[in-house]
Amino acid sequence: MKKLIFITIFLLVQAASAQQKIVPWTWQKSDCQTCGVKFQLVGDINANQDMDKKEKFIRFMMSLEPSSKMALDAYDLDATARTMTFLYALSSEKETILKIYNSDPQEYNLLAHIAVGILGQESRFFAHWRYFIKRNSQLAIKEIKEFKALIKDKDAIANSKGPTQIKDVPDRISQHYNIVEADLWNPKFAAVSTMGFLIEALRELKQRAKNNNLTMINDKTYVDYLPYLYFGGAQKLVNRTATPETNIYVKNMKKFMKKVSVSEVVK
Repeated sequence: MKKLIFITIFLLVQAASAQQKIVPWTWQKSDCQTCGVKFQLVGDINANQDMDKKEKFIRFMMSLEPSSKMALDAYDLDATARTMTFLYALSSEKETILKIYNSDPQEYNLLAHIAVGILGQESRFFAHWRYFIKRNSQLAIKEIKEFKALIKDKDAIANSKGPTQIKDVPDRISQHYNIVEADLWNPKFAAVSTMGFLIEALRELKQRAKNNNLTMINDKTYVDYLPYLYFGGAQKLVNRTATPETNIYVKNMKKFMKKVSVSEVVK
């Protein structure tokens, strides 16, 4: 009986796959409004390849302590699995998030691709030792910030959390998925939260471009200027001092975007 059920499920999956057509996706070259999106890793995840000599030395020093080395090794082993969960969430939650924000499907694909680049920049796809440090020291970071704020009589700045280093879960995402800040370490919740932030940021970017006559910002350059809202560089946009062609964050983000191929699933 179990064998029959397995065969039936397998045949149904095969039939569903046969009805789907997967085609390469390129921003501004596709206009499909009902297609799904699929992300495929290109090559392996290896944080060491993307670290400079100083960063490699720091990781080496961290690995000298047995318990830290064990934790680092564990993070390395499942970084690919967590990345795959992140990518799958970007694909599987597309329809839901589009409904939440009444957003454009093609813009969603672009923003999801940017989210992948941010994931690489901020945590090297879950594999960088800096992500390991942040993941395991959030309480200490929070206490330090609150102490400094107390001395200065100011509100403490929220910690950036998760593999894409978000400070706050967007309200619409939080309400729909019932996510709190502590959940941002979960790959799926990090993915949907990052998408919510980027959708809202793109709307803000368009409005800033309109209000301030920022003619350099258009659909061809969203990938260049949207990151400025992500890492707190909005004033550079208004002052027209943003230089995405030389900005390290933007350059790295684009590099990591190339770590995945993007396809549309024609239903």
